[in-house]
Amino acid sequence: MSDAVHPMTPAAGAGANTALWDAARLTKALTSGEDLASYQQDLITNGQAIVTESLHNAERLFRVSIPV
Repeated sequence: MSDAVHPMTPAAGAGANTALWDAARLTKALTSGEDLASYQQDLITNGQAIVTESLHNAERLFRVSIPV
């Protein structure tokens, strides 16, 4: 599920790690009774950082500029 949620190039090597982080974070939110809005904000913040890192790595690796 997470790879579909976070479209990224393989240049960060972070797809599986991001999926595991998302699953662990969701488990924490559900088992602690945490407000899911807080979980959602963490997911967006973390996911955006990883996707951005992947994009920058791909640009450096392939020496291209990828429009966003």
